[in-house]
Amino acid sequence: MAAIFLTTTCKVTNYNPRALDNFDRIVHLAERDLVKQHQVVDCPETADLIIFICDRRIYHSGIYSSEIFKKYPEKSVVVDFNDRTIPRIPGLYATIPFYLQQYPIYKYLFYPYNHGCFDLEKANALFSDYKYLFSFMGDVNTYPSVRGEVLSLIHPRAYLKNTYQDFSPDLFTEVSICSKFVLCPRGVAASTIRVFETMRASRVPVIISDEWQENELAEDVDWPEFSVRIPERDIKLIPEILEALEPKALIMGQKARSVWENNFSISHGFNWLVNSCLKIQKSRHDCERVLSRKVYLEALNKHHFIPFYKESIRGALGKI
Repeated sequence: MAAIFLTTTCKVTNYNPRALDNFDRIVHLAERDLVKQHQVVDCPETADLIIFICDRRIYHSGIYSSEIFKKYPEKSVVVDFNDRTIPRIPGLYATIPFYLQQYPIYKYLFYPYNHGCFDLEKANALFSDYKYLFSFMGDVNTYPSVRGEVLSLIHPRAYLKNTYQDFSPDLFTEVSICSKFVLCPRGVAASTIRVFETMRASRVPVIISDEWQENELAEDVDWPEFSVRIPERDIKLIPEILEALEPKALIMGQKARSVWENNFSISHGFNWLVNSCLKIQKSRHDCERVLSRKVYLEALNKHHFIPFYKESIRGALGKI
C-alpha cells in the first residue's frame, strides 16, 4: 500500500471558474475507490507519492515554483489534462510528442468518469436496435485535418455531425447508444475522452490518432480485442473496415465495458491512476537526462511559442 498526497496549484478565478474541476474529479475517484490498495494522506511529508493534478500554468511553472515540489521533487508526479503542454515533470499527460514517447516517465492518462455527465448507463439497448454502424459527434475545429475528413465520410448507416456551437448531451447519448462503433478522432490533444466514454457505453471505440499510445499499465488489457485503430491516412477506409468487423461488434463492445469497469470506472480508476504514477516514479532515475533538459527549442513549435515565452517572462518577473 502506498500513501498518496493529492494536490494542485490551480486556483479558481473569474477568468477560470472551473480551474479545480479535474482536481475534484480525482478526489472523487479516491473517495469512491473500492480496491483500497492505496491510502490518501493529508501530509506530503508522510506520502510515498505526491500527485499534482494539473497546474495553474500551461508549462508547469506553478508546480516548479511550489514549495512542495521544491522540497519533494523525487516524490512528485503530475496528472495533466491540458491539451497542449511540453511534458517535463514525470507523469500522465493528455498529449505527448512522438520524440518523448520513448521515455517511461511520460504516459498517456485516462479521462475520469464524470458522474454528472452523459447517461451512458442506458447503453443496454438490444443490439438489433442499433441504428448506426458508426457515428461521430464533435467539433471539427479542434483538429480539422483529421476531424474534417471523418465528417466527410459517407455511409447509409452513419451519423456524423459537426457540433461546433451546437452540442447536445442528450443527442450525443442517444446517438452513442444506437451505434455499434463510435469514431474517436484526436482533437487538440492526441488523446480523447471519447475513447473512455465509448468503452463505458459498451460500444467499440475507433481510435484515429497516430500520436496516441495505449497505456500498457492497464492490467490484462488487450486493446485490439475491443477497439479499432485507424491510421490517420486511412480514414477513407473506415466504412469498409467497420463493415468487415460488424459481426464482432457486440462481443467487442462487451469487452470494452468490462475493461472500463476493471480499470477506469469510478470504483477502479483511482487505483489505476496511482499504480501508473508509481511505475512512472520508479523510472525517473533512468531518465535524468530528459528531466534536466532545456525545452527552449521545443517551445519554438508554433503551438507553444507565444504562451511558453509569456509564461517564462512572468516567471522571471516573479509573477507565477
